[in-house]
Amino acid sequence: MERGHGGAGTGSPGEGEPSPETRLATPEDWPTLSALLHRAELLDCLDPRETVYAGLREARTFLAFEGGEAVGALQFQVRRRPFVHLRLLAVRHAAQAKEVVAALLAAARLPTLEAGLEAWRYMAPPGPVGEALRHQGFRLVEEVVELEKEDYDIPSRGNRAVHIRPAREADVPALAALDAAAFTPFWRNDLGAFQEYLRGGYTFLAAELKGQVVGYLVAEDHPAGFYIIRLAVDPAWQGQGVGTRLLAEAIALAKAQGTLPILLNTQRTNRQARRLYTWFGFRPSGRVLWAWTRAIAYP
Repeated sequence: MERGHGGAGTGSPGEGEPSPETRLATPEDWPTLSALLHRAELLDCLDPRETVYAGLREARTFLAFEGGEAVGALQFQVRRRPFVHLRLLAVRHAAQAKEVVAALLAAARLPTLEAGLEAWRYMAPPGPVGEALRHQGFRLVEEVVELEKEDYDIPSRGNRAVHIRPAREADVPALAALDAAAFTPFWRNDLGAFQEYLRGGYTFLAAELKGQVVGYLVAEDHPAGFYIIRLAVDPAWQGQGVGTRLLAEAIALAKAQGTLPILLNTQRTNRQARRLYTWFGFRPSGRVLWAWTRAIAYP
């Protein structure tokens, strides 16, 4: 992605409202962005401050201005191609949300399309940011529920013929193919996501059966507990105790670390996965996320 693709936002089609001016942010804009994050009436920031600052260096943050005042900010992350992840959205005055969000999305349109990306991806708890995005053509894809487990009970170890080991670099092509078979595009990991899991800070396990990688699990130590980020099984091997084996291994690791609760997310409509998690003693935590998307080239 090249720097310098900012410019005046276009505003919402068909409206006579003046559009805020927009430009690509740089590290020198950190004081401006930091102040905006502190004062914004409409804000969703999915990353810690150091990650937000890194986004300024990586040319993936846009600022909106009116009368010299910063009135909005948008930051994205390129992951799970062809989707671009909306990670930060801030609007100084909630009454201006429609115009500011439209201008920021318009500013990010050209660089994201030039990078070969096709659609926005956004996940967050229900709230005003989601509603602001709905006004810009975003549609709700799915409701995601968080489940939690407050003990280390394991009702079954699954298929003992399944070998669980740390994932390796050589596994990445097979894992990417597995993901493509198991998930719709919105939920798939790309090669970059698997490389990130391998770089450290994650528990990244591969499941082998008959010499073939048939599933994987990604987890991390999180301030809230032991978080299972992903559990995936090749559809050709589902129903053979692979997922049970991976989940049992994850719980055993959490026990070895002395970490509770054990947490994970799953789509509300994924009945098969929810049956497995309920059997293992997971219960709804009460927290939900809404998953949104929209074509970058909209409208």
